[in-house]
Amino acid sequence: MKFKPLAKLNYFKGEKIGLDSANLFLLESAIGKYMWWFSDDDEFMPGAIVRVLELIKKYPEIAFIWVNFGFESLEILSIDNEDGFFKDGNEVLETLGTNIGLLSTYFLKREEALLALPIAKKHIKGFSFASTCVVISVLAGFGRFYFLRGPYVLCHPTTIQEIKNEQKNYGVKNEGFNVYGVNFYNVVNEFKGKFSNHAIRTILKKNFASLWRGMLVAWVGGWENPKGKRWKMFKYYWNFPEFWIAMPFFLMPRFVSVFCYKIYKIFFNERRWRF
Repeated sequence: MKFKPLAKLNYFKGEKIGLDSANLFLLESAIGKYMWWFSDDDEFMPGAIVRVLELIKKYPEIAFIWVNFGFESLEILSIDNEDGFFKDGNEVLETLGTNIGLLSTYFLKREEALLALPIAKKHIKGFSFASTCVVISVLAGFGRFYFLRGPYVLCHPTTIQEIKNEQKNYGVKNEGFNVYGVNFYNVVNEFKGKFSNHAIRTILKKNFASLWRGMLVAWVGGWENPKGKRWKMFKYYWNFPEFWIAMPFFLMPRFVSVFCYKIYKIFFNERRWRF
């Protein structure tokens, strides 16, 4: 018995052009009504595609589905909410925070995503958040947005060594502060008038909180020097309360910050053990 193919599959092969350029190329080249970017270091869980198809069949007005993921384990959810519709794009930004940059988690209506191409292409800078620009644009538009608890995606994060290999072999740029501090900030602010001020500040605050803590750990661990980046922090984040918590640690001598970090780790470990 012969079966009719359910879909046309297109394969593209060429030189590496960077994650964001590749994603935007796929968005333009796709022929379907919906799109779902998926990273090679993540894994579909059983039932994921069937569940998403059920949703868009039942609710054709859906323009965005957040497909929740487990972080290295199905027991560790990225966001622990119940299935259901978001109230609006503001609630999506406030709920997802910096998780909105996780490529494999969003399912989009392509006609809405295509509207973001002119803006997204302006933000291609080595490795940045040009792809996230597409998602935020969809959330600023029409349609409904759905949270799918799952987890239906298992995230296997890229290791530091894998990132170094990419940088060495292919010249891929992934400089932490510019990627997560500057590029993400600029992408979110492209849509400042499309969302409430509270939603914009919430997502940027969450982003900066993660950013400066990661920078501090890298500095006390001897992997990265924040020289010069401290003044960029001031330029972009001086009006966030988190900035005034972060800056003293980066103005102290390194050995003082190392001491403070060791004390924090002791407190944090004890707190986890007690509760």
